Amino acid sequence: METKKNAGKTPDNAQKPSEKQPENVQKRVFKGEKEVHHDLYKLQVAEVVKNSSWWSSKPTFIGHEHTHMFHSIDSNGKEQFYSTNTAGHCHKVTFKLDSDGMVIPESIVVGPPVRKSKNGDVRLAIQHSAEGSPMKYDDHTHDMLYIQSEVIKVRRKNEAAAIAMSNYMNQRAEKLKISEVKTAEVNTL
Repeated sequence: METKKNAGKTPDNAQKPSEKQPENVQKRVFKGEKEVHHDLYKLQVAEVVKNSSWWSSKPTFIGHEHTHMFHSIDSNGKEQFYSTNTAGHCHKVTFKLDSDGMVIPESIVVGPPVRKSKNGDVRLAIQHSAEGSPMKYDDHTHDMLYIQSEVIKVRRKNEAAAIAMSNYMNQRAEKLKISEVKTAEVNTL
């Protein structure tokens, strides 16, 4: 007879269910969702040279310590090639992946500081106007420290929202054109 104290418990000699998963179990795939691997790195402390003088004609070049972060992908799952901006610049980061999709640490190269522009990367020039002095450039780089990895579900694009936003922006542009014409007519009267 089972006592209240032992009610609901399995006996010690009972066989426990197997913890091993069957090999033919399928992973669920949800429509419109995609999983990507994100790696986070920290670009270690380095000095960026800045002109700290009040007068650009009499420069005082001083090194300022700083760091950057580097995300291998953005929030849309798109691969990233630049670190975050700090002290008015960022760094181009290149690396190679192994067959498992992991970054090969020896392949990481951190380029010199640049400013991103529509026309491409621009080297980081140290601002000064000292006569007879050529333009100075800062070419510091950083060592990278791996922080963590995670699997992220990429947000999916909502087609209806994109169409609605496009329509709204077109209507707004038309209203702005009309108001510009009316303002011009009022000013000429």
